[in-house]
Amino acid sequence: MEYGNNSMTVAQVRQEASTVFLAKVFNWMAVGLGLTGITAFVTAQSALAPLIMGTPLIFVLMIAAIGLPIYLQVRINKLEAGRATGFFVAYSVVMGLFLSSIFLMYTATSIAATFFITSGMFGAMAVYGLVTKRDLSGMGSFMFMGLIGI
Repeated sequence: MEYGNNSMTVAQVRQEASTVFLAKVFNWMAVGLGLTGITAFVTAQSALAPLIMGTPLIFVLMIAAIGLPIYLQVRINKLEAGRATGFFVAYSVVMGLFLSSIFLMYTATSIAATFFITSGMFGAMAVYGLVTKRDLSGMGSFMFMGLIGI
């Protein structure tokens, strides 16, 4: 058995694993933002909007919007992947319900464009990271994403 033919260094393997991981994170952010945007739009267009805006339910959503990420951060190492994914999806829906009030101030077209452009940018960066195998963790990647998004 010959072990000397390995052409990849440990640093290269770590870099590739980091790139794949960050691409998956960007992909999940794209999904979460898309779900938040759809939830906000559907809520604003339905009979749910008055139930949320003029009642104490808005405060329940506000507490959930703050509490879910805190709970997830504390418990993330103890949760199975499926449950953590469920919490992420629940958080996306809660944020959509909470942010549905912005439809009262802005046009549906501008809000939808903002959510879906942002979601698309995260998706595009995930694809970019997977295809080019470049490191997406640096500030330059976020600046590039902002430049393209604008």
